[in-house]
Amino acid sequence: MPGYLDILLGKAFYTIPGEAYNRYRQKVEEGINPPKLFFELSLMEERPWAYLCDRAYPLFVRYVRAKRLDPRSGEGVVVAVFQGTRCHLLKGEAFLQVFQEMEGLDSAALDLRIKQWLYT
Repeated sequence: MPGYLDILLGKAFYTIPGEAYNRYRQKVEEGINPPKLFFELSLMEERPWAYLCDRAYPLFVRYVRAKRLDPRSGEGVVVAVFQGTRCHLLKGEAFLQVFQEMEGLDSAALDLRIKQWLYT
């Protein structure tokens, strides 16, 4: 099975130099159909999968919920993953799919995990 970084970065819809992120975000937010929310994640290669499971995903879900979006879908969210000098952009839906794939969860099990993150 590929490592989580391969799966995560493989789902990016766009990769840019990290220093271009603010310009990209401003341009997108000024567009016709901007995403409702950006979630930024700094990720170093030496961080284990457990870091994302225990910290990043619960934070993502709570943040999306606090902004009054559906944390179960991630729709309307762009996740900016900074890794090295690059910024990889994923749709919120793809970010959640990585968790589901890595943990071997079906949709019902993912919903249960999201509820646990929201209410614990």
